[in-house]
Amino acid sequence: MAEKGGEAKTRGLYRREGSDFWWMAYGTGSGKVVRRSCGTKSKRKALQYLSKIRGQIAENRYLDVKREPRSTLGEIVNWYLSRPNCGVRDKFSCRPIVSYFGADRRFSDIDAKSLMDYQKFRLKQTRRQGDRLVCERTVNRELSFISAMANRAIKGGLAVRNPARGIEKFAERRRTQYCAPRRLRRFWLRVVRGRGICMVWCSWRLLRAFASRRCLVSNGRTWISGAAS
Repeated sequence: MAEKGGEAKTRGLYRREGSDFWWMAYGTGSGKVVRRSCGTKSKRKALQYLSKIRGQIAENRYLDVKREPRSTLGEIVNWYLSRPNCGVRDKFSCRPIVSYFGADRRFSDIDAKSLMDYQKFRLKQTRRQGDRLVCERTVNRELSFISAMANRAIKGGLAVRNPARGIEKFAERRRTQYCAPRRLRRFWLRVVRGRGICMVWCSWRLLRAFASRRCLVSNGRTWISGAAS
């Protein structure tokens, strides 16, 4: 049995408990059902609004995308680094990122593909000191910085998505952790004076390295073997 004309036109309009306005529900054509307030108490105006949206969907002119802020990468980085608990590592991680993308680039234009290109680019670069290439650990820390910054920017209303989400990190190789002579000297002074209470002050990794005799001295530098756990 065919529907009456009035019932067909008003299908999709309904009242919600606790609201004085008319509400509408419609399909976008992609399987998504949108429910939103019409913002009016008049049924006639609500029906006109619903008819307009249905016309846009039929003509493929309907856009239901969240408007992204026009914040630049430089603005978000400065805003993120201005927080009270900002670490020293974050200030170093942001430099190659801003240098690669540019401070004036809109943060919404940075996507997953551009970040994966950045990862490959960084692995081909050399460090500022020495001829060694940038290691996977450094690139992973920079990607973690972008992800943490994007999550905080979303909460602050400066972004609507995290471009680093879903990107796989590189497998990290074991590294040689060097110990500065000043740190080693401070460690031994606390061992002698504190009689073992230095565990509160020294890193657990350094203590285990000394206990397993994997902390070696070579060419005036003290280092911990990468095999030490």
